[in-house]
Amino acid sequence: MVAVANVFDEADFVTRMLDDRTLARRIALSFLHDTPNRIDVLEGHVARGDAELAGREAHGIKGAAANVSAEELRRVAEAMEEAGRRGDLDALAQDLPVLRAQMCAVTQAMRPLVSGGQPAADARALHDRA
Repeated sequence: MVAVANVFDEADFVTRMLDDRTLARRIALSFLHDTPNRIDVLEGHVARGDAELAGREAHGIKGAAANVSAEELRRVAEAMEEAGRRGDLDALAQDLPVLRAQMCAVTQAMRPLVSGGQPAADARALHDRA
C-alpha cells in the first residue's frame, strides 16, 4: 500500500498555496474536475495508437499532479510520458489502470480538503468521476 503522503501531501500543497486553504480547496476541486477528463483523453490517444499525443497528455497530467503534491500520480504520469516519447503503446496501455487507480487514491486523499464542511455526498461525487 502506498503511503498517504505519497498519494497527496496536503501539508505541502497548502504551504505551496501560501497557507490559503480556500485557494488550496479551489485548486484541488479544479484538479479533481479536470484530471479525470484528461485521463479519458489520454486513453483515447492510446486506443487510437497515437503514443506521441498520449505522451503529451501524460505530460500535462504529470504537471497537474505535481502542482497539487500528488507524487505517485505524478510518477505514473511521468512514466507514461516517457513511454509516449518512446512510442511504447504497450507500456502506455499497461499503465492506464495504474494511473486511474492513483487518481482514485488522490481523490480519496483530497476528500477532507475539498469537502470543506460540505456533505460527504459532494466529495463522493468527485470520487465517482475519477
